[in-house]
Amino acid sequence: MCEKARVIVRMLQGCNSMTKLRKIHSHVITNGLQHHPSIFDNLLRFCAVSVTGYLSHALLLFQHFDSDPPTMAWNYLLCGFSVSSTPLSSLLFYNQMLISSSSRPDVYTFSFALKACEKLRSVPKCREIHGSVIRSGLGHIILIGFSILGYCSCCFSAAGKADDICNADNT
Repeated sequence: MCEKARVIVRMLQGCNSMTKLRKIHSHVITNGLQHHPSIFDNLLRFCAVSVTGYLSHALLLFQHFDSDPPTMAWNYLLCGFSVSSTPLSSLLFYNQMLISSSSRPDVYTFSFALKACEKLRSVPKCREIHGSVIRSGLGHIILIGFSILGYCSCCFSAAGKADDICNADNT
């Protein structure tokens, strides 16, 4: 990594406001480093998941990705939207990732999608994602197990249907 890129990455890692991020981003563009993988990753992560970030800015960055975004880039958006006031956007990006990307969901992708399902209380989508988790072979991962359990306790416990999804091992 060139020295300029290294300095910018350090600046981004210490960034704590969108005002500072915009200044750093303009410096990135001025120096022609907007496509540098580490810089782009830090810009997108800050905008999507930082408390002081801005999801609309993250979307703009994501749309300017030169190639098929990696799973991590999708995960930043899924994470940001899953805890936002618009968790449905997280599920829309999850669907878009499955349809239009060569990137494949990983343990974090599923966890963020299940978090959005929990917020939306979307039983059908949770079942669909749970089936994808099982088919992907990631069903044994603790993080996903906790996400599924959280969803089950939130959406099914009152109806007494938790066993329908939480105990399903072969979907």
